[in-house]
Amino acid sequence: MAELLARFVSAFKRGIEGELAAMRAAAEAFEIQLVRGEDLGTLRYSFELSAPEKLVAGTVCSLKTRRGDQRITIERVEDDRITIAATQWIDTAEPCALVVAPWFLYDRLLQALDAIESPSLALTLFGKQASARAPRALQREHGALNASQRAAVQLCADSNVAFVWGPPGTGKTVTLVHVIDELLARGERILLASTTNAAIDQCLAKLSTRPWFAPGTFVRLGRSDADTFGTELAEIVDQLRGTRRDELARLRSRIGEAEQQIRYARELGAELAPALSAQQSLFAEPPPRLSAAALSRLFTAHDAIARLAARDQLRIVEQRI
Repeated sequence: MAELLARFVSAFKRGIEGELAAMRAAAEAFEIQLVRGEDLGTLRYSFELSAPEKLVAGTVCSLKTRRGDQRITIERVEDDRITIAATQWIDTAEPCALVVAPWFLYDRLLQALDAIESPSLALTLFGKQASARAPRALQREHGALNASQRAAVQLCADSNVAFVWGPPGTGKTVTLVHVIDELLARGERILLASTTNAAIDQCLAKLSTRPWFAPGTFVRLGRSDADTFGTELAEIVDQLRGTRRDELARLRSRIGEAEQQIRYARELGAELAPALSAQQSLFAEPPPRLSAAALSRLFTAHDAIARLAARDQLRIVEQRI
């Protein structure tokens, strides 16, 4: 099996390398100058583009600096600014440029072929081995589909590899939405890819009508002028940042409240301690106690604590510090 897989991988690589060589001969990598950089922390950086360019979030390319080149990933493109994730520190004060090669997907495909770890699955994808099938009961309602569409959903649910084919107008996109619905019901993670952005947009539009759909269920990569229903990468990042900012603000508020309570408890302790130390005679008047009003800022049971002796009050207040 390993020898057969090696032959198929070698044949595919030769074909891809031929395409890669032809593209490199016909096109050149181009550079995009980046200016006015900002360090966002955790090896993330924002730059202003020197000229409008059609860049897409998720693209992997190179960053050229005086210190050398490094591979980076484009996280976000908005108006004239770009956000990237780097693998090494970048001095934003120095000039730098993105080096975009139109053949980077071919390079990634060659890397993926070299990284194949499952000979059985690979041979199944190459059509040289039957896919594994195990009948499973469908978990979602698919009554809106016709018999062939329901059979396709069942096939995808039962098989580790499935191919669904149909001429235009036979409902492949609708069927795909039901397949995704079924896989999500089983807790599967899904990667949906297409050669066109429009196909992804059509599928996403239909998925958005499902009752379980919510922003953040999917992350949409690639440039699109259609409605992304809160799934575009920049929207997800903004949503997560907003959530983290709110959580951080709440924590800071709680820390501030705790610090105020500690300071107030120390003030009450300082008020009680001298009176207790000054009482030397058994016949002297008992030291003054803290009132319920004074204790209400620290304790919910302030009325009960106010009735305790001053020494017991001091012990309880010190426990709060």
